[in-house]
Amino acid sequence: MANFYLHYDETSVGVSYVLSSAYVIGTGSYSWSFWLNLEEATFTDYDVIIKGAGEVNSFLVGLEFWVNGNKFEIALYGEKDGDPIVASGSTVNSYDSLRGWHHFAIVLKRDVSPFESVMKLAIDGEFVTLNNESIFDFAGVDIDNTGVLVPGGYNGEGFIGGLDSFGVYSIALDASDISNIYNNGIGKKLTGLETGLTWGVNLDEGTGVSCADVKGGENLTIMDGGSEITWQAGGIPLAGPTTTQEPVTTSTLEPVTTQEPEPAFGGGWARRIMFPIDDEEENFIIV
Repeated sequence: MANFYLHYDETSVGVSYVLSSAYVIGTGSYSWSFWLNLEEATFTDYDVIIKGAGEVNSFLVGLEFWVNGNKFEIALYGEKDGDPIVASGSTVNSYDSLRGWHHFAIVLKRDVSPFESVMKLAIDGEFVTLNNESIFDFAGVDIDNTGVLVPGGYNGEGFIGGLDSFGVYSIALDASDISNIYNNGIGKKLTGLETGLTWGVNLDEGTGVSCADVKGGENLTIMDGGSEITWQAGGIPLAGPTTTQEPVTTSTLEPVTTQEPEPAFGGGWARRIMFPIDDEEENFIIV
């Protein structure tokens, strides 16, 4: 079965989006997990995923992940006591050569203690260092953002490349969660049963303008102005749920029949029946 992904053109007037306000960030922890294939020869300034365009008291509210030169950046916007607040952080290391498929996770960890409220970025199963991780000012702030969730960017400010298997979580994914999702680089198909998952698309339809939410909620809609957002074959293998094989017992093993060649000094065929006496099929009784 072929695997598919969505391919984006940064100059597109097309857009993919989810309108539902059910995926607001709110006051708790929040995470994104997705696979990204960056194709541009040189990194420029472009959006990857936005949960925004919504406003509270005329202030921008939401979350944005983008590429700025050779680094990745995250920004969280909100409103507190009548004033706009923002927290942003960029990767300390440069990623000039980061091309091909890679897994990313954006994590907002918002605890009771404001000093433990942080934002984090993981690449390929491991957290990387940001120059600023604190979202201290956002402790207890309701990021009631009803703006659209937009993978791929919009208004010609998106990226060139592919997006695969995107999930939104109402928890702060930890190192173990992210390593499990990364799954040694082959990923895992979303089932809808993942802890904390509130919305997710595997992006394996391969056709059409709607991508099914594995949680049964609002689908991801593709509003394309031409051929700017297209289905492409390939992407991440996305291993399916593991299955277990029933153990083999001696009661289920059929007898093995063998024949031996005719003896050199005459006589007929000798027919023998071998019955296995253990599960490993290594020891037999010959009759």
